[in-house]
Amino acid sequence: MSEPAASQEEFVGRKRSRSTTGELKTPKTTRSRKTRKTGKSKSQKLASPTTSRLPDFLREGRWKAPTGAAGALAGFPFLCVVLTHPEWTGAAGRLLGEFLFLSFGQTAILFPGLVLLVSLYLLGVRVAAKLHPAYSPALFLFVDLLAARATQEGGAVGAFFDSLLCSAVGPAGSWLAALTGTLVCLVGLCQVTIHDAVEAINKAAVRLGERARLAWEERQQRLLEAAEEQAEPEPSYEEPCQASPAPEPPAWELLEVSVEAAPEVASEEPLESLEELYISNSVEEPEPNSDELLRQAFEEAHQPEQPSFEAPEPSLEFEPSTSHEPLPSHEPPPSLEPGVAEMVEEISSKPTVTEGVMEDPNGQLRLFPGPVPEPTVRYKLPPLTLLDDAPVAARRRPVEDKSQVLLDALDSFGVKASLLQIVRGPTVTRYELQPARGVKVSRFTSLTNDIALALASTAVRIEAPIPGKSAIGIEIPNDNTDLVVLKDILSSSTFRCSSGLTVALGKDLTGRPMTTNLQKMPHLLVAGTTGSGKSVCVNGLIISLLYRFTPRQLQIMMVDPKQVELSVYEGIPHLVGFAGQGQGEIIVEPKRAALALHQVVELMELRYKMFAENRVRNLEEYNQKAADPLPWFVVIIDELADLMMVASKTVETSICRIAQKARAAGIHLVLATQRPSADVITGLIKVNIPSRCAFAVSSQVDSRVILDTSGAEHLLGKGDMLFMPVDASDPRRIQGSYVGNDEIARVVEFWKGQAAPENLIELEVCEVEQESSDDSSDDADDELVKEALQVVLKRKQASASMLQTELKVGYARARRILMAMEKKGYVGPAEGSKPRKILYTGIEP
Repeated sequence: MSEPAASQEEFVGRKRSRSTTGELKTPKTTRSRKTRKTGKSKSQKLASPTTSRLPDFLREGRWKAPTGAAGALAGFPFLCVVLTHPEWTGAAGRLLGEFLFLSFGQTAILFPGLVLLVSLYLLGVRVAAKLHPAYSPALFLFVDLLAARATQEGGAVGAFFDSLLCSAVGPAGSWLAALTGTLVCLVGLCQVTIHDAVEAINKAAVRLGERARLAWEERQQRLLEAAEEQAEPEPSYEEPCQASPAPEPPAWELLEVSVEAAPEVASEEPLESLEELYISNSVEEPEPNSDELLRQAFEEAHQPEQPSFEAPEPSLEFEPSTSHEPLPSHEPPPSLEPGVAEMVEEISSKPTVTEGVMEDPNGQLRLFPGPVPEPTVRYKLPPLTLLDDAPVAARRRPVEDKSQVLLDALDSFGVKASLLQIVRGPTVTRYELQPARGVKVSRFTSLTNDIALALASTAVRIEAPIPGKSAIGIEIPNDNTDLVVLKDILSSSTFRCSSGLTVALGKDLTGRPMTTNLQKMPHLLVAGTTGSGKSVCVNGLIISLLYRFTPRQLQIMMVDPKQVELSVYEGIPHLVGFAGQGQGEIIVEPKRAALALHQVVELMELRYKMFAENRVRNLEEYNQKAADPLPWFVVIIDELADLMMVASKTVETSICRIAQKARAAGIHLVLATQRPSADVITGLIKVNIPSRCAFAVSSQVDSRVILDTSGAEHLLGKGDMLFMPVDASDPRRIQGSYVGNDEIARVVEFWKGQAAPENLIELEVCEVEQESSDDSSDDADDELVKEALQVVLKRKQASASMLQTELKVGYARARRILMAMEKKGYVGPAEGSKPRKILYTGIEP
């Protein structure tokens, strides 16, 4: 009984378990079936009506039209105003504009275009509908990266990605990544494949080449038609016979008649016999008239009767000429026979020079009566291959961002400011800050040394405020400086596309090449201590001029009292010799330099007389009218302090006269000194030379002497300079270009190998020496002799100490005046301790 009972209980337990399992599974199956039938879950049934309509609104795209309209009509104009005139949009617009410029730099100006593109795409405009706006943000970021890589104007975002890529793949990899990303985003935005883009470019190139080919064929056709029209013989018109004898015909007509009358002679070695006959006749019996010369030569060789004909007026008139300008060529007319025309052309191009014959730069013979002028040298400008490239290690390298350290240092002193922009230069980096409201500018300038200490920098210069910006610039030296070579400046479009007396200076804070024009300056003062880069700057100016002008376009006078700085240029054809110096020599004696400056003044006055006779105002207008143009003239003085010590009055007077009047005459000054003191750079010199370059100096006083402002005492040296142009009120910081001694030697040898120096400017040295001697110290003292005589007659005694007190001069000058009075017989000689006798009686001895 026990076993059946146990089995029955087991059966009942199994049944209950099956029933329990069925009860658990049945509701789940039922709910899933209901869900499949109705298509809605329990959460969807409990949702509100508004929530259920929102996904449909987004899914159906009904939001695109109002969003696109709002972006095109409101967002785009608002962003344009925010980025151009933030003061019109209140505090919100100003903050938004500052955020955009701080984040993206100058690339922020593309942000309104990005918003407009997305808005037009949402509105379904046909042009925008073909684009894929999802690539536009990425394209914007890659363009920002390119701006940061090229001009350091990419803002914080561009600087972050640029530094990230540079640290990972280097500058070259950063360039490659930026360009590749920009190209890929452009292709994705335009929804074209690389194959389609290449094919479109190929088709455009083919079309362009076809148009160029057609234009070339049309041009060749026009040239052929023009040549055929010129080859047609023009009808000859005979003049009526007159009682007066007929004028002589031109040489080419006589040549035609004589050759036609003697064909057997012309067929036998026509070219050699003609040349020998022409040369022998010109050597034996030279005549001033070339037509008569040719006619007699052919009459001696051929004696046939010349047919009578009516000759027109001779078209060749030869007059004495002193200029070196080539005369217009007179080619034989196309009516000559081919053989005769070839003989005449061969004779005219033969390089045989006899008395009265000259070869011009085009290789043609010109006939002149009288003495033969010297042949003109055809100069070539030096190539850029003579200069060295910048070493690869000195190229632009990533710089450490010290903006946060700078802001923390200012914050520690209670100065609140926000970072606007970072400008990376070859030598320094400028951090542009905007002070917080209520912070004075003077608080920044007073923290110069504290900022240098916080940043562990050698020198910090603060520009407060930056000209044209509502910001303060803090210039901090770079740990790794970039070498700026002269070749980079001369090969830039800024220098090549310039005109006039353009010279290379270097690169500014943004890395752009900086040049200046001596015609606009019109004179330049360069000052700085030893080792600051002053002499290298002067060498760069000279090499810039040698790369642009030939000796017939520019003449240079160099004064080098130190005798070592400019000696490498001795012998170049641009140098002129004044004050008795030989042509191509550099003036090294201070007294001779003072005399040469006086001669430059005479040259200036002479040119102004020539301008007045021709009724022109400056050198450019004169060269347009004159047959023999005048060259530009540049005076370069390497050390002004030595000249001022020897003959300060004469040198200062000549420099002031040249600086005041010589601009229109095409004469310009470049003065350099390493002692920028008030006795060297006097007030008159500073007033007449407004353009100045200040290199590193030792004190703020020297900086004010050069620039009339401080700042040069914070320069780093090695070419770091402040340039004050004539049209600016604040100096600009420039890293001067470097040119080595080997480069200078190669350029000098290039010019010396072409020709010797030419003396294009002639002045009478004796007259200038006599005029210059009137300004000597002895004659200058004669002005005070009469005044000293009155003092002696009044005091009844003559002594140097008394004259020193009464005339308020130095003892040496008072003694010279007393000796001059003794020489003229006004006072007697010295007799030991006894006073001098007064010999003046009112009558000149």
